[in-house]
Amino acid sequence: MFRDGCIFRGGKISVGNLLEIHKLTWPIACAFSWLKSTCACGSESTRMATMTGLYSAYGVLWVLKSNTFYDIKFYLPQNYQSVTTAIINYASISVYYLFPYLASRNCSPLTNLDLALSLFLYVVGGFLHYCADAQKFYTLKYNPNSLIVEGLFEHLQHPNYLGEFLMWLALAIVAGKYNVWSYIPVAWLFMGTIIVGMPLKEKSMKRYDNYETWTKKTYRLIPFIW
Repeated sequence: MFRDGCIFRGGKISVGNLLEIHKLTWPIACAFSWLKSTCACGSESTRMATMTGLYSAYGVLWVLKSNTFYDIKFYLPQNYQSVTTAIINYASISVYYLFPYLASRNCSPLTNLDLALSLFLYVVGGFLHYCADAQKFYTLKYNPNSLIVEGLFEHLQHPNYLGEFLMWLALAIVAGKYNVWSYIPVAWLFMGTIIVGMPLKEKSMKRYDNYETWTKKTYRLIPFIW
């Protein structure tokens, strides 16, 4: 974390620090995309302004979260990478830059319905994502080696992932809901969470005695569906 005052250790960088650096560039990416917009002056103002506010806020909030209630696994010694590996991983997650880029090329007006829907999804998703991460951090800090079965986790097994998906869908709507490229970052998130993240977490949680009972009373990701 930046608050440690040391990003590189032994010539390597942690996954957590790499993500923080990446997220810090999000406001810059928005500013650059807006500056290089292909739309006529004024026609993209609502769409690009909305994207800039939401996308930049996500990046800033991630850094703040990483210095308050961070995910400890991102900073473990085994998750330190060489500079070469870090550059490759940075490039792979740069697919998220598609959001501001596509918004800057979408000159159609952002409808009131799309604006309202995107803001709704982003705010609700942000609540789920950050509240779940905060609950997980402080529960494990003061009651380590326990399965979290209260609060948001009383109803969902992965509320933070659901929140992140809702925020990403909001950004996809602003970028252009009819443009298939707007959903590439969402698909990337799907691979990182549903395909990789959830199975790893569930494998780890199976060591708790009350895991089976908890899973029978909760949904994995989508309330009342799955």
